[in-house]
Amino acid sequence: MNKISKSCRAHHISWEHAQALLASSGCTKDTELSQKVRRPVYQLPNGNVLLPLEDDIGVVYESREQLTSIFENTSEPPLEQRRGIEHIDLNDYLIFCHAPIEQVEAAFSQIRQVVDWERDAYGREIEISGQSFAIFQFRGHSWNAIHELNFLPGTLPLGGEDEIKLLSSLLQTKAIEYQISDTGGNIGYKLYEFGELTESLYFSSDSGGTYQFDSKKRQLETKYPAIDVYHFTYTFMEEQDVYVPAFSWKNLKKRKRVTLNFQGYNYDDFERFDCCRTAPKYIG
Repeated sequence: MNKISKSCRAHHISWEHAQALLASSGCTKDTELSQKVRRPVYQLPNGNVLLPLEDDIGVVYESREQLTSIFENTSEPPLEQRRGIEHIDLNDYLIFCHAPIEQVEAAFSQIRQVVDWERDAYGREIEISGQSFAIFQFRGHSWNAIHELNFLPGTLPLGGEDEIKLLSSLLQTKAIEYQISDTGGNIGYKLYEFGELTESLYFSSDSGGTYQFDSKKRQLETKYPAIDVYHFTYTFMEEQDVYVPAFSWKNLKKRKRVTLNFQGYNYDDFERFDCCRTAPKYIG
């Protein structure tokens, strides 16, 4: 996803070699560098760093400073032009709707009992109570995203009871469910069009790998394990004109008052960033 200069002093290794290094004693994940380059990066005992890539290879750099300088010199397009997935080194669940934010909020209010709305909430302190959700749209983008801000035991999470299908049907447009878990080793999406499920992908690395792909729109000549499911999902989001941010939501989950402010994003990056509180919707 990020481009790497071919002029850097680094060498490529096989995926098997990369896996052996990852399993070796003293190999640790470099969290700070992973966030900077937006991919998992690992510090090796000899001072080298390992960057696993999508195409079943790894790249070993002489030092973390070398890799840092490469990415610092790599220009990133402005937010208005970004599409695809920011990075996959997190746990997240989002719903995207291809409709104006006022229509998305009206449809969401029909499937959840909304108590109140906080308009233009980005950068402000807000109260988290009941079940709280963020609905936002990047400037220069046509999709809106919905994210659940907190978790209440026993309540129906975002997306439960075919909520994405209902949103797509009510709005008469496309809606996408996206999930990613670096700890669980899974990724997936569902595309609904006018309330109909037209394509879905799910992959889990557990038990040797679980792969499911169904589509009413296309057939794939290449299938897992030959297909790179992460790159495939990234490309799907690009094709749909969606940009999936990697916000650090986890700091919001257990607090009653929070300030919505994510590293690398400011108020002007959003066309709108609204929040709503709903009455808890309990399972059963």
